[in-house]
Amino acid sequence: MHSSLRASWRRDGIGFSVFFCLLAGPDNVVTYVPDLLISNGIALTASLLLAALVFVIVFPADVPWLIGKIPGDLRAQVVSACKDELPGLNQRFQSSTHDLTSQLRVLLARRSRRRRGALRWMLATLEVGHAVIDLRNEAMHTDYAHAFHPRWDSTVERIRNDLAQLFERPDAHSLERALVSVHSATWIAQDVLQAVHADRERPHDLQRILSCLHFIGTALLDKDAPFNARMTHAR
Repeated sequence: MHSSLRASWRRDGIGFSVFFCLLAGPDNVVTYVPDLLISNGIALTASLLLAALVFVIVFPADVPWLIGKIPGDLRAQVVSACKDELPGLNQRFQSSTHDLTSQLRVLLARRSRRRRGALRWMLATLEVGHAVIDLRNEAMHTDYAHAFHPRWDSTVERIRNDLAQLFERPDAHSLERALVSVHSATWIAQDVLQAVHADRERPHDLQRILSCLHFIGTALLDKDAPFNARMTHAR
């Protein structure tokens, strides 16, 4: 309740400052009518107080449906990292995810099961989202890999689709498919790395890709990951 009051007072305080400037009319020559000024001021103050009470009592900031919606928005950020166009994607992902995590920290200040679950989704989103974006950026510089392994391009595409599906509909089947895709891509990347080991630059590209794949696989297998926690509760 206190956080809701603070948020409403902060929001209404900004609104009062704006409307007070309009009420005072600093940019225009106005006729000073005290009774009209006082009447408008009282009406403005009363309306802002009423709006604050409505937001605190009727639409508080910590309503369960809002807290339940933010983890879904976080998962959508990973879907965006898998499917959206690459130019500017890293900045958009970082900005949107940071905004959603800030909201969660404000709404879930006290320890609870909902807070732990939301924080798990936050960490999984940050880890997998950044790793997928890095993987896609690195894969753009490995066009030559297709010549060494015909399944290279389809494997990277499959990882993107399976990870997007996992974060859209987190269940045991989606998790298994995502893990199989990551493991298959790891084996193929290792085969390509062996084929280009004599080259000067190409091994570095493959090593960075393997690092991204290893990071994604570790995040998916983490026992504290939210999808793994869901499977544990399901059992």
